[in-house]
Amino acid sequence: MIVLEKGIRIEGLPFWIDSNVRREKAFVSHPHADHAADHVTAIMSRESTDLYSLRYRSERILGLPWEKPAVFEKWRVTLFPSGHMLGSAQVLLEKDFRILYSGDFKLRKNAAAREIAIPETDILIMEATFGRPEFRFPPQEKVLEAMLEFIEGCFNEGTVPLFFAYSMGKAQELMVLLGRAGVELRVHEHIARAAAVYEKMGYRFGRYDVLREGERGEFAVIYPPSARKNPILSPLKARTALVSGWALRGPGPYDVGFPLSDHADYQDLISYVEAVDPAEVYVIRGTEFLKRDLETRGYTVHLLPPPEQLSMF
Repeated sequence: MIVLEKGIRIEGLPFWIDSNVRREKAFVSHPHADHAADHVTAIMSRESTDLYSLRYRSERILGLPWEKPAVFEKWRVTLFPSGHMLGSAQVLLEKDFRILYSGDFKLRKNAAAREIAIPETDILIMEATFGRPEFRFPPQEKVLEAMLEFIEGCFNEGTVPLFFAYSMGKAQELMVLLGRAGVELRVHEHIARAAAVYEKMGYRFGRYDVLREGERGEFAVIYPPSARKNPILSPLKARTALVSGWALRGPGPYDVGFPLSDHADYQDLISYVEAVDPAEVYVIRGTEFLKRDLETRGYTVHLLPPPEQLSMF
């Protein structure tokens, strides 16, 4: 039995999966707010522990190595990189059968994360954030070219290119890409704190610093969308840009949008299922479009809406 209610619970498994409310024991695929909380005991990849500790407090954090099974009450638990961000993990659960939970994942290369490793399984529980056919991301190289053209245009007209990206994961990927291109950066303090963890793990960002009040110069700025109305940004003569897969639907309140995503797009969701090759697929945040598309390829598919219970067998 699978229960989806502010997290995932599997019958007989001694911990929750990606619960966003406090649990006695829970696996955390990555420390974004919709997947994590201040659990009593938190299980995650070793690479995730420092990022998790920036935001959450647990009495006990168990950091597991990649692809080396640990045993929890007769369940073999193995973590595999998911490509979403630093330390993000898929979890393979084995007892009398195999269950793989994808977490958020990315098949395309992520400049600030390990490349995804895809194990086979009997049952797949898959996150499908962009599970509609219209979400097909352009090549990342083209998106980067467009961002660099945007930056050059801003510098030429005397404005500041101001990018808005999620502060943990997406911002650091953007920092790596723009840093490689020689762009000097100013960032929000929360982005800088997370970047320090990435640097500890060997990632390099080029020239960057925290944005200071009244600072002037030829640099690009990266801030989280939640800080869009921060007073420190008001004096900047800026052009704004959203960096997100959701930019395919338009830039919203920003001047432009760039669809650089740390998730799988619609076609990558299908490719992932084909690579895993499960007997059954349970889809979180899925759509009837995706369900039908996978069924035409021979898979048994269930959409997993909260808080419904579904039998796995």
